[in-house]
Amino acid sequence: MLLLGFLLALRLAAQDSPRQMSLETCIQFAVNNSTGVEKSRLEVEKARHKSKEIFSLGLPKVDLNLNFQYNIELPTQQLPGEIFGSPGERVPVQFGTDLTAGSGIQLNQMVYNPIYAIGLEGTRKLVEVSNAGYEKSKADIAYEVGATYYQALTAKKQKDILQANLAQVVKLLDLTQSQFDNGLAKKVDVDQLTVSRVNLETSMENLDLQYWQLLDLLKYRMSMPLEQDIELQDTISEQAYTYPALALQPADFSKKPEMTLLLLQRDLNEINVRQLRAGYYPSLYLFGGYNWQGQGNNFGEIFDGKNWFSSSLVGLRLSMPLFEGFERREKIAQARIDLEKWRQDEKFTKQSLDLQHRSARQKLQVNYNNLQSLAQNRRVAEEVYAVSQERFSEGVAPIVELLQAETSMRSAQTNYLTALLQIKLAELELLHARGELLENINQ
Repeated sequence: MLLLGFLLALRLAAQDSPRQMSLETCIQFAVNNSTGVEKSRLEVEKARHKSKEIFSLGLPKVDLNLNFQYNIELPTQQLPGEIFGSPGERVPVQFGTDLTAGSGIQLNQMVYNPIYAIGLEGTRKLVEVSNAGYEKSKADIAYEVGATYYQALTAKKQKDILQANLAQVVKLLDLTQSQFDNGLAKKVDVDQLTVSRVNLETSMENLDLQYWQLLDLLKYRMSMPLEQDIELQDTISEQAYTYPALALQPADFSKKPEMTLLLLQRDLNEINVRQLRAGYYPSLYLFGGYNWQGQGNNFGEIFDGKNWFSSSLVGLRLSMPLFEGFERREKIAQARIDLEKWRQDEKFTKQSLDLQHRSARQKLQVNYNNLQSLAQNRRVAEEVYAVSQERFSEGVAPIVELLQAETSMRSAQTNYLTALLQIKLAELELLHARGELLENINQ
């Protein structure tokens, strides 16, 4: 019983403990569970089935026909009068049976159809388009999750810094209160330190709320249940930042899904023109059939095997379009216009991707420059605060000097973390602009 109780306690503790999530695991979870990514994956499956559907149009078509017919009035045929001794006349005659039944197997096979052959090529391109859309949706969700993850990390880091600052203020407040109780400090010093402590506690509460909001946003973008507790496993390093070599490399968009989609759209437009032009060429079909027919004036006769007769046929059918009212010509003209529109889209897309790449590199460079000066400002502010704290403890500096130093230090620390966040976001944006985000995250 003790062992079972211990195991149960361990299980409950494991259930209550938050799930540890690194940036890589968050992105992988989002890629595997995002509704947007899943819809893109289903589009790939749909495109594959569509491709198989078009392919099946070229396979043989076999039909089984069964029929039963009751002739309320027998059909009339006009026969030459010579048969009945009336030359030069036509004699109307009704003949046949009241009941007829039949069955048959019909075969139709496409032998040659240029539209079909080109259409098969188009369906393969459609599958590639769906795959490119799937890759784009994964890259987009990875970027969104990465940006939110870094924002949450920054809020957590700011909270840790405020926690350390609060501990120092509380320590000074306790010391000043003790000095005031012994008549060695002023009441205004105690009050100002108390106000500083309350301000820090309020800032921490706000940061805590912001952090949990960012965690909820992160879980939402990952398509993770909001009630699932998670804990961020990574940290933003405050060590000396090294400028990434990636930012120095020339722009390369060969891995961008947008470029893949653009090139595939060109191929589809060209295929559409070719397919429409192929409509001017003939198509060849093979057909055949084997039929049985039974006749009789009652059910006994119609089910008698001697009243059933068979027939068979096989042949080729050539279909050649001659004139369709210029419809196809106008469709070809429209398809060529679509191809010209694609060339404009190509220019715009390349300019857009180049702008994103340039913007990300510029953001990275600007924030890298800012980080160098902000790191020095932070170091100086922390040193000034340490000196002011020591001077205040010795009674040679007023409380105003200490509080100003503390405010300056917090501002410098916040600015430094903000610059770090902007650098990480710029790195993320640069990888996304080059189409290399997922492969770098998974390394």
